[in-house]
Amino acid sequence: MFFHVNAAAPHGQELRESCALIFGPNLWAGGIMAKRQVASILSLALLCGSLWAAPYTLPPTVSAGERLASERASPGLDYNDPVPLVCPGRDEVRIATIKVNPDVLLDVYWPAGEIASPLPIVLFIVELPRSRYLDSVGKPFRKYVPVVSWAADIAARGMIAVVPDPATPRRDYPLLLDWLEVNGSSLGMDPKRQAYFCPGYACAFLPFVAGLPSSNNVKALVLYYGAITPEMGLRLRPDIALLWAKVGMGSYLTKHYPAMVKEIQAYKDQGNPVEIIDMPNSYPYFDWKQLDAESASVLERTLVFLENHLR
Repeated sequence: MFFHVNAAAPHGQELRESCALIFGPNLWAGGIMAKRQVASILSLALLCGSLWAAPYTLPPTVSAGERLASERASPGLDYNDPVPLVCPGRDEVRIATIKVNPDVLLDVYWPAGEIASPLPIVLFIVELPRSRYLDSVGKPFRKYVPVVSWAADIAARGMIAVVPDPATPRRDYPLLLDWLEVNGSSLGMDPKRQAYFCPGYACAFLPFVAGLPSSNNVKALVLYYGAITPEMGLRLRPDIALLWAKVGMGSYLTKHYPAMVKEIQAYKDQGNPVEIIDMPNSYPYFDWKQLDAESASVLERTLVFLENHLR
């Protein structure tokens, strides 16, 4: 069970009773108090305050630097490099693998240092089951080096990244979202401030996730080089901010872009916040394969977008 210490300061009466038990009942009865006694009381008050304001209790973690070194030593992809943006503090980000149930795992990324207040969540959308990744490259999606480095960049900017590892996505995502709503606050998360990060072909799965009741907490949506067609039936709430990194290469996706541009423009015309990053000479998975300044710039713009809309 994961929990955190209640950060609410005790009432004055409770503090006085605690001091009376330790220093004696006459301490607060009036009269002249010795300086040493005053100092002792102040020290106790500060100690009590620090205990009641203790940071969240997290499960055992490893650093992002350790995880990256481990995964790069056991490559499963032909592109085994971190994304081309390195945020300060990325290697110090803390990662824990949490088992929601026997079939649902997720990696959670926290910024380094103490968490003083709940942080927003950036949830990765993973469309394919674990077995597909294991069969193709020998490791789950959450262990891909580009995924680890990008999630760590997100956490280094003061958000909590969550990368699921579902056995059966359509069965497991409802369980995962419910788990975040119930347990997230005990792990330093703010379940009421969520964003979805949807890379590539996971766009086909997005309408299902977006239709779940817990998706009402989503404030922002990031689409990378994906295509959403009218047939998919995605309907965004009017208050969701949308960022789309639109690549110009790759015929499977680009053939759907005219319809998608029309849908997004209509959403924007309704007064909703929309940002489109046009990358006419880039292919899908630019963030994994194109280790260049343009890709790093798009990643940075994405982080600023998330920061602005998850405040």
